[in-house]
Amino acid sequence: MNDTTFLMEFESLAMAAGDFDHEGHLRLAWILLSREPRLAACERFVRNLKAFAGHHGAHGKYHETLTFFFLNLLADRVEATEPAPDWASFRDANPDLCGDFRALVDGHYAPETIASEFARAHFVLPDRPAATVA
Repeated sequence: MNDTTFLMEFESLAMAAGDFDHEGHLRLAWILLSREPRLAACERFVRNLKAFAGHHGAHGKYHETLTFFFLNLLADRVEATEPAPDWASFRDANPDLCGDFRALVDGHYAPETIASEFARAHFVLPDRPAATVA
């Protein structure tokens, strides 16, 4: 499925919940960040992600810190590189994003921080001493 169709299926809530995994989250963010300024893309992503979760009865799955951590990580990568012609090209150039998700998060956040209800509801800056979002 091409990026435009992916975006339309997600935003129209036609996509099945099972078809929207970690890579789907990243792909959606990449599509929006490739087409819109960072703030607009982030607002649209969050609005649609919450609507999608609500539509599929998963209100409690939304995590503010993880969402903005990955949005900003992707935005930094998009802005720092030549525009990728498609999601597959961007993904292949950034294998760490789709690889060990937990290790990437753990490199920036203490497990107790990510597990907290505060981090679920509010964005928390990375709290690992050597954390740098590249």
